[in-house]
Amino acid sequence: MFSRPLQDIAKNDALLARLTEEARAGMAIDRALKRLLPPLLAGMCHAGRIRDGELTVYADNSMIAARLRLTLPGLLPALAAAGYPASRARIKVAVRFETRRPAVKRGLSGKALDAFDKASHTIADPDLARALARLVRRHRG
Repeated sequence: MFSRPLQDIAKNDALLARLTEEARAGMAIDRALKRLLPPLLAGMCHAGRIRDGELTVYADNSMIAARLRLTLPGLLPALAAAGYPASRARIKVAVRFETRRPAVKRGLSGKALDAFDKASHTIADPDLARALARLVRRHRG
């Protein structure tokens, strides 16, 4: 398969070039905002774009949105000094659901099960011997 960098493809398509530039600008605004925010808050939101002097920021939940509503007005002058002038901020809640990864099924190796089985036959304590035998049965199926 032939692959070319996105920049090369975007040069031939005006709409794609504009979209690429808007995406870069949005990422730059996001980086600038995150440098100004406390680390915990920065990790739970992302900046959208500035349109008509209004910066849109997306918060992961309503608690973060409330905190941003208090924090952002004071950060707008610093953001403007960094080259991103906005006179007001709009906070929107955009919940990001994390996909759960399947739990890693951990088990005992055959060698370990053999050792537990052998121990269950040689241990003098009957309760411990039964527990080890039950452990071996459950893990071997």
